[in-house]
Amino acid sequence: MRYRSICEAPRRLGGTGGIFPLALLSSEMDSILFAQVPELAGFWLLTLLLQSPFVLFLLFNEATIITPLERAVTVIMTVFILFEDVVGYFAIRAMVDSQVNKFHLQQFANLEQIEEVVDDTSDSDGRHCRHQHAA
Repeated sequence: MRYRSICEAPRRLGGTGGIFPLALLSSEMDSILFAQVPELAGFWLLTLLLQSPFVLFLLFNEATIITPLERAVTVIMTVFILFEDVVGYFAIRAMVDSQVNKFHLQQFANLEQIEEVVDDTSDSDGRHCRHQHAA
């Protein structure tokens, strides 16, 4: 069975079309991306420490005899890997900053909840309900 567009396949298979998957993707994006900071940082380090030096070695080593096509492909691959290194650094930094902000806001929200509980358990004299029952 052939489909004329990507959005047509889910409709023929009984899906809801293109709107629902996009809404689901946008609602899950924060939890998917921000929960995987260590994994992303690990892959970025592998690219930076292993793949980048190897590709630069292939590109600039004059002792190897490579064809012009190989050199062109290596140049393109080097550009992509260096771009990945730079963009990966800023993406990880933005994700970590967002996680730090979420952590601090969560701590502040927990503090407000604790203050609300303390205010709810106090009577007009400022004594807690536990002390009132004990007296």
